[in-house]
Amino acid sequence: MNKEIEVKILLTAESFGQVFEYARAVGGVTATQTNHYYDMADESLRHNGLTLRVRTKGDTAELTLKVKESKWATGASSTEHHFPIDNAPDTLQLGDYPDLLDEIRKRVPQVPDTLLRLGSLTTERTCFPLPVCDLIAELDKSTYLDRTDYELECELHDPSEESACLAFLKDTFGLFPAQTVCGKYHRFLNRLHEKQGE
Repeated sequence: MNKEIEVKILLTAESFGQVFEYARAVGGVTATQTNHYYDMADESLRHNGLTLRVRTKGDTAELTLKVKESKWATGASSTEHHFPIDNAPDTLQLGDYPDLLDEIRKRVPQVPDTLLRLGSLTTERTCFPLPVCDLIAELDKSTYLDRTDYELECELHDPSEESACLAFLKDTFGLFPAQTVCGKYHRFLNRLHEKQGE
């Protein structure tokens, strides 16, 4: 289990390119990962601040439950619970993970024993250092359901670092959060709903 405090800014393709050039110049490293999302048909997990995913990178996989604690215009804080898993199955057997099931039931008491995979989102992530507060930034190009979007995430050690992080991003790239940012899972679901309505 670990605590996560993030600042998020959605980017245009143009601003992504600008930040990517900076990231490459300071030694940024790019890797590909895929998030496979699981929920109930009525999306009870999402409605209760939970994201359940299996993240695959190469030959490795990790099952994660993200429990949202608070959200603000530029980011969110959450607690992550990690569990070993071999792959991303079409059907996730929650009974195989009693500790995970206990955590889910704290917010969703009536959860079934199995959850179906809703779909996947693949991200090319470039990690690079920021010269403020010893922070690492994650520059993401994500593709899902015929859509591509761009995002910059900075994981903070403490909420007090947010102002310095945002000031650097504004001064260096002209970036500032203009609206509330939805996380990847919410953007995936929004697109899934659009596709289902077509």
